[in-house]
Amino acid sequence: MRAVASRSGAGPVAYDALEILTGPVLRAIGSLTAASVVPGGQGLRAPASLRALLVPRFYFEDGRDRPVRMPEALSYGHRVEALEICVALSGSPLLAVEGKLYRLWDGRMAVLAPGVRHFESCGRRARPYELVWIIARPEGASLHVTAYTPGSGYLIVAPHALARPGQLAAEIAAEIGAVALERNRVCRLRAALAAFASRCAHVLLAGGRSVADAEAAASVARAKAFIREHYAERICVADVAAAAHLSPNHLSSVFKQHTGRTVLEEIHALKLAEASSRLRESDAPVKQIAAELGFESPYYFSRFFRRATGVAPSRYRAGG
Repeated sequence: MRAVASRSGAGPVAYDALEILTGPVLRAIGSLTAASVVPGGQGLRAPASLRALLVPRFYFEDGRDRPVRMPEALSYGHRVEALEICVALSGSPLLAVEGKLYRLWDGRMAVLAPGVRHFESCGRRARPYELVWIIARPEGASLHVTAYTPGSGYLIVAPHALARPGQLAAEIAAEIGAVALERNRVCRLRAALAAFASRCAHVLLAGGRSVADAEAAASVARAKAFIREHYAERICVADVAAAAHLSPNHLSSVFKQHTGRTVLEEIHALKLAEASSRLRESDAPVKQIAAELGFESPYYFSRFFRRATGVAPSRYRAGG
């Protein structure tokens, strides 16, 4: 299998996790400088033409990508309590990190300490790209590729389990915080990253497997528990992903695989069931039910209910 392939044609692209680690990832580590490391290096001065940034659908409760005017767009993002490393495989994706914009091209690497707010974007226009992500938690690390195309949106490809990061994750997180201030720390960061990549490659050579169903099932269970507790609030995929300890992209992929429906469909199903029950079993005004279930307005609630059931809330209550 090829680790890096063009998405210009139809159909899925095959990736090889070992080839990614020993190719693009190692090359990015070797070329890392204080000026190129993300965050902390040279950010991207947004050109005047970039008046809006396409923010992924995960940050909106209606589940649609949308252009958000700059600089407000940079206020979006999610935080994951894990070390995250990403390298552009193709295209030139944008990465917003704590309100600063970076472009990942020519194998440029981003190393994000736990809790750093960030999100990826194709930019103003929907340009395809491929971005490899390595997520390192104490219990284990994983690798996956985000492949984005205008037609199909975000697709999670080739999830693989990797080695336990051990103390290396903490060392990498510590060094990334110092690189921007002390340029001579880049060598230490390179060494820690290379050691981690080597450990992961050895696991794959020894018969590394796809991310275990048990791990994915645990993340889905956390997501479903959060949804059950908060579905009546105005939550989006990014909120659920934070509770599941995954990125929004990754959660969306595993949730669909394990449940057969999307995160938003799960939220909407619970909202619909509760709305139906309240309409039939209580005298509460439709306006009140809409507000208590987190809808922006009675109009939006009525439109949602009609799409799901084919009848308006008032007619449903009357037994129509």
